[in-house]
Amino acid sequence: MSLRNKDTNMEANDKKRNLLLEIYQEFGSRFCDMEIVYGDGNPDSGIVFIGEAPGKDEVKLKKPFVGSAGKILRDFLERAGFTRQDIYITNAVKYRLFRINEKTGNKINRPAKKEDLENCRPYLIRELLVLSPKIIATLGNVPLQTLMGTEAKIGEVHGKKTDIKIEGKEFLLYPLYHPASLIYNRSLEDVYRQDLSGLENLIKQLKAGERIG
Repeated sequence: MSLRNKDTNMEANDKKRNLLLEIYQEFGSRFCDMEIVYGDGNPDSGIVFIGEAPGKDEVKLKKPFVGSAGKILRDFLERAGFTRQDIYITNAVKYRLFRINEKTGNKINRPAKKEDLENCRPYLIRELLVLSPKIIATLGNVPLQTLMGTEAKIGEVHGKKTDIKIEGKEFLLYPLYHPASLIYNRSLEDVYRQDLSGLENLIKQLKAGERIG
């Protein structure tokens, strides 16, 4: 890569980061009373993983996908020759979904509601348009339904790549089960590994400069 091309790439990367910062600042202003975690990683990687929402560990470390579910994702990335900083990771819902346990007074996670998806979708769409990834890997039902509608079910579309349009721009979507699903349902392990193998093949095509699809 020439010095000029390197400088151009750095400028593009900085521009993306500035645009992402604007989106995150707007999100933070609107949901200022929530526990928020923004996207993290390389905005120029061409690969974006979208999780559901941050949990207690993510809020504490201010990073998406840490803890046990993050370890499963990290192991896959290492096998594919990537680190967290080689890709971009974000969440469909960027604030923690919780309710208060009446007995203990502690915060416990709750499922996403339709309102959460509707609140956060415009910001995710803008985020993806800035990142302009070659591959979007959704992790679980929440990001899948945020992009494709609540009728989409991960059990029906996991491991199947499909083209979607966002604001008239085409993206390749590859839905996966959420890594945490393996913690609670070990019977999904073989299916999950097969799906990851399919994603790994797509990533190899991307790394080789081949046409993905």
